[in-house]
Amino acid sequence: MPTGKTVNQLPSIPEVDITDSDQMMLWDTETGTARKASAGNFTSKVAGDLQGYFSMLSNFYFDGGLPTSTVVAVEDIDTWITPAFVPQPDPAGGTYDYRPSPMKSAESVPFDLTTMQLSLAGLTLSSFVIFRSSMSFTPDEDGGQMDVRLLFQRHVGATPSEDFPIQDVAFAMTQGADVEYAGEPSLTFFIGDTLDQGPSGDSGYTKFQFRSSVPGTFNMRALSWYITQ
Repeated sequence: MPTGKTVNQLPSIPEVDITDSDQMMLWDTETGTARKASAGNFTSKVAGDLQGYFSMLSNFYFDGGLPTSTVVAVEDIDTWITPAFVPQPDPAGGTYDYRPSPMKSAESVPFDLTTMQLSLAGLTLSSFVIFRSSMSFTPDEDGGQMDVRLLFQRHVGATPSEDFPIQDVAFAMTQGADVEYAGEPSLTFFIGDTLDQGPSGDSGYTKFQFRSSVPGTFNMRALSWYITQ
């Protein structure tokens, strides 16, 4: 910028679309130095910090494979069940970890296949998440209903401290027994002050569960979380 000139005093510059190859000057407040970066790198960095997703796919989506099944016996009806789930293993790659950068920095391995819980570490009070499950159920009896929920475990020291759910009806099974009913129910939630990072440094967790009013076979195809930081 010419000495003694303000932005408004500069000659008019025509407006043009920004491209990824355009160069930007960035000021480092810590070192007091300037550096340049391409517009493409800058927007990618901002997007990576603010949004992303974590998704796991079963064999169902690879070469005609099968989903992970959980049998619901008569004694299991009307009970919340955490389904079994086995992601397609590498090298095919059934796990897609594109979480926002703060989540990756806070927890490198976010999903526990033993507890079936996803860590919410790295999210803040301004964060929200859209969860989507891909599933099906083959009932042994007609006239049943399938419910789904996310169960949340709060961070240590939260008040209240009890786990809490959000839930919805996935589908009604009214077209007969031994018919496969498929659905992709979604649930949306925000990160409240009992799920973000607590005083002891831990964060909340969430896991998917289902409940059927009739016996049958539940098939877990995929689990996905679409995250806005």
